[in-house]
Amino acid sequence: TFDYGQGITREEVGNWGGPHANNVWVVPIINVESFVPNMFGPSVQPHLNRTQPELANRGWRDYGNRQGLKRLGRMFSQHGIPCTAVVSSDLVDNKEVMSLLHQFKKVNQWEIGAHGVNNSDAGHVGLSESEEADSISRSLERLGADFDEPNVDINDACIFTPKTWLTPGFSVTNLTP
Repeated sequence: TFDYGQGITREEVGNWGGPHANNVWVVPIINVESFVPNMFGPSVQPHLNRTQPELANRGWRDYGNRQGLKRLGRMFSQHGIPCTAVVSSDLVDNKEVMSLLHQFKKVNQWEIGAHGVNNSDAGHVGLSESEEADSISRSLERLGADFDEPNVDINDACIFTPKTWLTPGFSVTNLTP
């Protein structure tokens, strides 16, 4: 273990990269987020968040999931770089996005992480402990069910659970597990 900041210690996780251990390692994390229609959310141009339909900010969000994800997937694949995609569980209903993510997971060994239900509200700010736990559970269960590969040895039970979690809007609270 090493001293790391004030009173924080961390333990090295092993020899990453084998003979290339002295190289810098970067693991890209790609946010794949959903937003509730006709609800304001994170904005590149917040001054446009006054009327609906709000096209400019919605446009870049939609582009990111429809085209940006494809382009990033292609680019990282060309260089043999696996990524972690942190995914809003509402996207389970978006077949186009989910098809891409399934492909990247299978072919490119992408890790699938959870990123809450959606990214439209204040995340976990203001939720009670039980509401926050329920929101996290629902997100993990929906993504787990979608990415599960049924295994007859365990009665087709859901065996996939995302191992990475990113709270929507970085809204971690003192109650976040």
